[in-house]
Amino acid sequence: MIMTHTYEYNDFTLENVLDQLICFKDQGIEKDYEIRIDEQTVVSRTNDLSRFNLFKRLLNKFSSTVSFILYKGKSRKYDRFDLHLDNSSLDGLMTAPKKFIDTEVDKILFAERRKLKRKALKKENKQLKAQVEYLSEQNRELEKNKSGVLKEILTVVSAFAPNLSGNGNPINGDINGINMSDILQMINKCREDWGEERFGRVLGVSITLGNNTELLDKAEQLIAQHKNDSDE
Repeated sequence: MIMTHTYEYNDFTLENVLDQLICFKDQGIEKDYEIRIDEQTVVSRTNDLSRFNLFKRLLNKFSSTVSFILYKGKSRKYDRFDLHLDNSSLDGLMTAPKKFIDTEVDKILFAERRKLKRKALKKENKQLKAQVEYLSEQNRELEKNKSGVLKEILTVVSAFAPNLSGNGNPINGDINGINMSDILQMINKCREDWGEERFGRVLGVSITLGNNTELLDKAEQLIAQHKNDSDE
């Protein structure tokens, strides 16, 4: 027995037909269907729901009825849904194929944007890995050489200890207008406050920054950012 259902063609009735097919599929039943425009088959019998909207490409201002044939199992028995088009509104009729085309174009553009974004992220990740490796190598070189260099620096600083405590004569000379005695007093004060280990680490980092302008610029930026955060 063939059951024919007649409705007006609109988004609601169209989605109702599609929802029936989806509901069956969710139950593990892939129901066959066929689509006709004015009794001309435009989508042959299939259970592939991705082909459902293909009929919209063939709609035009002369179309009057879109028929959906929903087969019962593998037999030739079916339920039929006839959706009648309102030809009084040409714009409304023509938006169906236009919407379909616009949707397909949007899908393609979205996929291309995702592809480009993944490519850009992959390139950025590669650059970051190279930078990490470079900094790691710099750190390894520092660890390799700092013990001897720091020992010499600490020996020099220790030699001025009597002068810094006031038991010797003041040290002549200056750096950028700052008296050497004042500079060494500040160094000695930091050494006392921080302890030998931390003081040695600071000297080692300072030497590395002095030999690498790129690292020095980044360190200054981090210090400035830290100061701004503290002020806030």
